[in-house]
Amino acid sequence: MTTSSSACLRTTIISLLTLTLAIPVARADVDLNPNAPLAQIGNEQLTTRDASEAARSKQLRLQAEHDRQIREYDVAARLARDEAWSAEADRLINERVLALEAKARRSTPEKLLEQIKVPPVTAQEARTIYDEHAREIKQPYESVEQAIFEELAREHKLQAKQTYLKGLRNQYGARSLVEPTRFTVDINGPTLGPKDAPVTLVLFADFQCPYCAKLIPQLNQALQAHPNDLKLVYRHMPLGSIHPQAMGAALAAVCADQQGKFWPAYAAFYTEPSQASLAPAALRTTVLGLGVDAEAYDACLKAPQTADIIKTDSDLADNLGLTGTPALFVNGRLLRGSQPTDKLLAIIDEELQQARSTKAR
Repeated sequence: MTTSSSACLRTTIISLLTLTLAIPVARADVDLNPNAPLAQIGNEQLTTRDASEAARSKQLRLQAEHDRQIREYDVAARLARDEAWSAEADRLINERVLALEAKARRSTPEKLLEQIKVPPVTAQEARTIYDEHAREIKQPYESVEQAIFEELAREHKLQAKQTYLKGLRNQYGARSLVEPTRFTVDINGPTLGPKDAPVTLVLFADFQCPYCAKLIPQLNQALQAHPNDLKLVYRHMPLGSIHPQAMGAALAAVCADQQGKFWPAYAAFYTEPSQASLAPAALRTTVLGLGVDAEAYDACLKAPQTADIIKTDSDLADNLGLTGTPALFVNGRLLRGSQPTDKLLAIIDEELQQARSTKAR
């Protein structure tokens, strides 16, 4: 992710690496005590009751910002701890199963890793990667061909190693016991999939967010692979400061939902999430094209209850310490930003296996 205005995931103000660093923001006690002294003039003492409305409002804003930073820090710290312990558990497991296999084969872990068969990179594979990213690369294929081959070769080697180690883990019954942090997330909102699905995906997203648009096909792939086991819930988190048309799109989606057309609108908005396609007139054309009644749609856009729905979602995102979109909760496990498809599917598979195991017991 980037921190430019085109990025969706805003960088948290506190580094994940400084987990023990004290937060340099003092609690604004003066806004909590109306009789806190502010000044002395002769025998007269002035308190916060005498402060201007502007000063009191500023203290409340400072307190709100302080609380927001605490929530963001707490989420970042919890996820960082999870990642660190998970990485260590994986290292220990891989080290031990390799040692066991080496002993069984009268070999060494190093020799076993050297013997892993790595599939070669094909010209078609390299060309496909180039074609998918040609706009970003902005160079002729011939000038980057070697670099693409080298990068794909590294990926193949890593994937082959991971596949081999996964096989050893299954063979020796090894698994991580690190339990990921789970957040309690309200699942009110437009829902796709069975109500009793064992795995619930709650997506906080922004219709103008390009990273959200990249995640949607991955979610569709997961839903298609597990039509009876996944439920997707959408919550609105328009980032108006960097996406000026996101709020308008969210309002349009809420109004489409009022007439049972949220998911068709969702699919249409994310097909081409550009500012032009999300302009008010274009949004209206798109939504009406889905069969939404024009008069009811226009009235819905003006109704204060429509904006209240979005505010409820955005307040929930703030309370959860979310800093940007997309934010996806998989049975309460938070994934921030766009994810590699294999990672997303792997986490969903973990949750499905756990659900089946729990049901079997």
